[in-house]
Amino acid sequence: RAGPVLAAAREIAAAPVPQSVKAVAAPVIRLSRFEDLVALAARERDIVLQAALTRNVRVVRFEDGVLEFQPAAEAAPDLAGLIGKRLQEWTGQRWMVAVAAGEGAPTIREREDAEVAARLEGVQAHPHVRAILDRIAPGAQIVDVRVRPPEAPADPLDAAAAEALPPVDETEDF
Repeated sequence: RAGPVLAAAREIAAAPVPQSVKAVAAPVIRLSRFEDLVALAARERDIVLQAALTRNVRVVRFEDGVLEFQPAAEAAPDLAGLIGKRLQEWTGQRWMVAVAAGEGAPTIREREDAEVAARLEGVQAHPHVRAILDRIAPGAQIVDVRVRPPEAPADPLDAAAAEALPPVDETEDF
C-alpha cells in the first residue's frame, strides 16, 4: 500500500497540465539564408506563410536576426509582423523584420518563373528542336521542359557484391 506522499505525487503527475504553461526555452535554430526560412515554414507545415514567403517577399537583407524585404503588391499588410512572430516561435530568438525602402531581389517564385522561361527559350531556339518542330508541327510551341534529376549514386553494398563475383569471360557463348 502506497503512503500519503506517494499517493499525492501520483495525483500531481496525473493532473492535466494547464495550457498557460509553455516550454521554458525553444530550441535555437540558425538560419543562414532566406531559403532556409522558407524550408522551415514548410517543415512547420505553415503553408500560408510558406506561400507568402515564396511569392511576396523580395529580400533586401537577410542575416542572423534581421530580415528586411520589399513586399510584392499582393502581400498582406501584416506580413512583416507575421514573419517576425513565426521566426521568434521557430528559432527561439527575436528577429527584426522590416519592410525596406530599397528594391529587393526577385521573389523565389519570380526566379523560378524566369528559370523556366529561359529553359523553354533555350530549347525552343535549339536548331535540332526547331527543325523537328518545323517539319512535324509547324507553328508548334514547347510548353514545358522537364529536367531529369541526377541519378542516385550506386549503392556501395551493390558495388561490393559485384566485386565479389567472379569475372565474366565475355568470349564464352551462353
